[in-house]
Amino acid sequence: MILNNFIRVHHPISVSPSFTPQFYNGLVYDMDASCTNSSGPDSIQIDAAILSLTHSFIVDNYYCGAGLGTLSVSGAIVQAYRGTVGTTSGTGYIKNYTYDNRLKYRSPPKFLNPLKAGWGTQTHNEQVPAR
Repeated sequence: MILNNFIRVHHPISVSPSFTPQFYNGLVYDMDASCTNSSGPDSIQIDAAILSLTHSFIVDNYYCGAGLGTLSVSGAIVQAYRGTVGTTSGTGYIKNYTYDNRLKYRSPPKFLNPLKAGWGTQTHNEQVPAR
């Protein structure tokens, strides 16, 4: 999995009406938010080589709600900045990352050089906000 920006694990939440979002690098965060887990899996298993070219591998809303279980990644993670998946206070996921030794000798099928690939953006649209 190769992306230019963030590679994000979906974690939906419900927030109280008094929640005032704080922003950092375009992402919402607020360590003291009144929020709860809305839905989503308790534990997740990902088997992949993950490459984020300019940002991080992160969990959305990692700071909210009760602990979610274990985020297990078997493969490899390459990222420009270390992304957050949980906190020491028990929110988000507990990491269980293991390197897949097969990646030393076998490349993924049809793997392109991500920085010199012969592709580019064809169109770019912005979404109109909901009314």
